[in-house]
Amino acid sequence: MKQAIARARAVFFVNPHEADEERYAEHVISACEQTRTPLVFVGVHVDARWAWKRALLRASYGTLFPRYKRRFRIGERVFSAKTKTQLLLASPFYQNEAVFQDDILAGRYTQPLGDKGITQVDVRDIADAAATLLLDDSHPPGCYPLTGPEPVSGPEAAAIWAAALERSVEYVGHDPASWRDAIRRNLNGH
Repeated sequence: MKQAIARARAVFFVNPHEADEERYAEHVISACEQTRTPLVFVGVHVDARWAWKRALLRASYGTLFPRYKRRFRIGERVFSAKTKTQLLLASPFYQNEAVFQDDILAGRYTQPLGDKGITQVDVRDIADAAATLLLDDSHPPGCYPLTGPEPVSGPEAAAIWAAALERSVEYVGHDPASWRDAIRRNLNGH
């Protein structure tokens, strides 16, 4: 891997959602450090000006979202790497909707967007941002948040799908069991 990275202008790294993701990430990050190859990362990171505040936020978010603990560690490792790093901090993807298509078609919107909602981003926008960073050396290292235009709540998302499908779609994202069941049915590597 190190030899391939040494010949690259920059490395684009998307964190896999696998049990050994930290080990894999460490190989990529270490190779970039050893070769001084810039690294553009898309993944989970808690951004704050001071390391102590990032650590406090990671601990808090890790309590709320335990399955993200190792992803927070990877994000921090990328952030502190000894090479030029640029972290694309993307909101959840619009394309996640396709993963849960069967649930939506069955009339259940399981994604836990809550009542306040979240902004979502299109993966094509992430790709455009990554290409810009990979091809244009003038952008400084650091974190680049990527979000959609406005927050959409869980009930609003269910209503949008109901209108598009012309049938009832109930928001059940407030029920953690529904979300866990949907994840088990539709995704691997968590």
